[in-house]
Amino acid sequence: MDWNALYSNEKSPSLEQVTEYINNPLWTEFNNRIQSTYRTRPCMEYSRCSMQAGWNIKYKKGGKSLCTLYPMEGYFIALVVVGSRELMEAELLIPQCSDYVQTVFKNTKTGNGQKWLMLEVRDSEISRFFRTLVYYDHDEAVSVYLRTFKRYEIWLFLLAVLGVFFVIFRMFVGNFSKYFQEINRGIDSLVNEDAQDIRTKGRLPPTVRTTLPALRYHCRS
Repeated sequence: MDWNALYSNEKSPSLEQVTEYINNPLWTEFNNRIQSTYRTRPCMEYSRCSMQAGWNIKYKKGGKSLCTLYPMEGYFIALVVVGSRELMEAELLIPQCSDYVQTVFKNTKTGNGQKWLMLEVRDSEISRFFRTLVYYDHDEAVSVYLRTFKRYEIWLFLLAVLGVFFVIFRMFVGNFSKYFQEINRGIDSLVNEDAQDIRTKGRLPPTVRTTLPALRYHCRS
């Protein structure tokens, strides 16, 4: 019997009735995983949308919609919004998914950097997609963190220190080079000009006057 005909907008079904109507173990698995991951509870809402009217189950976290589930006889439909942040990851994941998921993803238009995917959950082949983009077990997430970041924490710290040291060293070498370049320009001006004022910064007197004959005398001696 059609889901919309079973329960009107005035009579909300219970979660047990939803589970009984769908009669698919993937429904229980999906709900358990998303509840344990996001620490959230399902919310029953009634939709008047002509495409999928009737009672549906929404999962939200911090005011953001995670997914919307539509009960069907023997399966359920999951509306998943792939945002701009997840879109690149989803495009890399799609080739590993079933032909059905690839077709839905390809045929769904992108709007405002998002894709609204309506996926029929009938078998476990679609679980790879949900496992990456919808739910991710909390214990698994902690385990990934410990295996990747925590293991190399000291090396990342040393790398950051070396980076800072390299920047400071480059600044020091640059200033040192400018000092010697200034000295070289002063020497060149002494050799090539008849008479001029040589101004240098720092240690030398502000003005040194000399003439070409005097310079030649000192060079010969």
